[in-house]
Amino acid sequence: MEKTQTGLGIYYDHTKLQDKYFFGGFFNLAQNNIDNVIKAFIIKFFPERKDKDINIAQFLDICFKQNDADSDFQKKIKFLKIHFPVIGFLTSDNDKAGFKRKFVLLLKAISELRNFYTHYYHQPVEFPSELFELLDDIFVKTTSEIKKLKKRMIRRSNFLIKIFRKNTTSDTNNRLKD
Repeated sequence: MEKTQTGLGIYYDHTKLQDKYFFGGFFNLAQNNIDNVIKAFIIKFFPERKDKDINIAQFLDICFKQNDADSDFQKKIKFLKIHFPVIGFLTSDNDKAGFKRKFVLLLKAISELRNFYTHYYHQPVEFPSELFELLDDIFVKTTSEIKKLKKRMIRRSNFLIKIFRKNTTSDTNNRLKD
């Protein structure tokens, strides 16, 4: 059981009915961000389209077609990656169908969780095992990328520390000579 605690010992439990509103706010914000990115995507890549308000299912069917050129697909992915960094972990070797399937899984999960937490009474949510496999895969890729970045930062910081020490000792020696 995961608890979120504030300064006065108040905590919110995602399993309690009376605390659902707290978590529902986060999912409302996530859904709003997704809708805004979809609108911006439509404006950028399909300016001739009059109806800018489309739902998620329409978005994926309209915007990511199997016969899209690889360069167009990469441009669309690059735009989405700016707003949704997780997109970088969904793409592999221009597999358009795989990307679309994984993206649908994530978007549906957010939508279902939003509905669950924003409605006081709601049936329990069932997720496919493929979603959990995808989340595990994303977690592994994220941790390995963080480890790489951390190693690079450690090397840089060690290099900077050596330079700093060298400069400070030479400055100290120069001051002593003067």
